[in-house]
Amino acid sequence: MNDLLFLTAQLADAIHLLDCMANEVDKKRGIAILEEIHTRFLSELQSGGWISVADRLPENGATVLCLLYNKEIISAKLDNTDWVSKYTKHLSVDDNYVEYWQPLPPTQKQEHENDE
Repeated sequence: MNDLLFLTAQLADAIHLLDCMANEVDKKRGIAILEEIHTRFLSELQSGGWISVADRLPENGATVLCLLYNKEIISAKLDNTDWVSKYTKHLSVDDNYVEYWQPLPPTQKQEHENDE
């Protein structure tokens, strides 16, 4: 969900920039950026929150859900160039064991904190 919020903010920023642009070259470039963000947004919606590691990696040190090449799902933390999990050995980012990732869902405590 955080990625959808991020893409929505990017889209709003791009629209604002497009409104401020004076010349046609900049407007065409702005439209191309909006189309790219729109494509990513639709992809994110269709993927159910899974993000391809080819598109982007999580922040270093963040624990996330990982969908492996064999369709297993594990939780792992990105440690520079390795995925670290108590269920597997260190998996190199370059070995393509992890195909997709997504943030962990919020805990009940986090959800209650957001309600306040």
